Amino acid sequence: MTKTMRSGNDLDSWLHSIADRHTPDIILGLERILTVAEKLQLTQFDCPVITVGGTNGKGSTVATLQQLYTSAGYRVGSYFSPHLNHFTERVQINNQPIDETELCEAFQHLSDEISEAPLTFFEFITLAALSIFKRKRLDVLILEVGLGGRLDAVNCVENTIAILTQIDFDHCDRLGNDREAIGFEKAGIFRENKIAICGDPSPPQSVINAAKKLQCDFYTLNKDFSFQIENTSWNWRLRNKSLQEISVPHLPEHSVACALVAAQLLQNCLPVSDQCMRDAASKTILPGRFEVIQDRCTMIFDVAHN
Repeated sequence: MTKTMRSGNDLDSWLHSIADRHTPDIILGLERILTVAEKLQLTQFDCPVITVGGTNGKGSTVATLQQLYTSAGYRVGSYFSPHLNHFTERVQINNQPIDETELCEAFQHLSDEISEAPLTFFEFITLAALSIFKRKRLDVLILEVGLGGRLDAVNCVENTIAILTQIDFDHCDRLGNDREAIGFEKAGIFRENKIAICGDPSPPQSVINAAKKLQCDFYTLNKDFSFQIENTSWNWRLRNKSLQEISVPHLPEHSVACALVAAQLLQNCLPVSDQCMRDAASKTILPGRFEVIQDRCTMIFDVAHN
């Protein structure tokens, strides 16, 4: 191991060292990370795993699920990509970013374990996050896909539920130039005979085909679940289950709706009350996601990359 990878408990030094040792370039593919993840037993977890992909609204879905399960008293691990203000925001336990020291220790442990394994920067930090989650005895783990889905580092983990928020044009140089090609890549997070949820009102045929091929229990917006605003309230429905007169969400409604579907479908192993679902839908906020700041005037902060 080179000296640059031994950086004590200084997070900035560690991030520079990881960037020096592991390429910061985006190189899609699971071969590199799977080799290490399988060796370290990081591909399977003893709790339900929810993987969230899509073009827009991934972070909002993760945040809603995190708020819901934390308020219900569960031990929740969440992986966000990217961060807004501080790197530790990427790895959270019960709605709180991981401590810098613990993250540095995970980097040290991983660098000792994998020696000279060729990884990208994102693959390395994803493995470090998974190693932290593995030690936390979680009740549920929620993972946000970085880019695409099929070949993204997060997809090395087997999931219980896969969520696609929306499918639109993003990273076309890597994912394809039309919604069918992009949908195929994003639907790569679906698992055989597992639950798949799609919050796109008109999903590409490639997404539908992937769900059929894998025999997923497939839930789609406006067919199996829906939401609507009536006057000043928000209503949500999943087949024979509904929640009425919820305060209108602060986050994208399709993201919140997908999160509630996942929570309802996991009731057998992670029961939550209707009140927890209502509160998560109406009260969850995420900095930089249509964040409203009232000062001398109303300001709205919203991130975008595509």
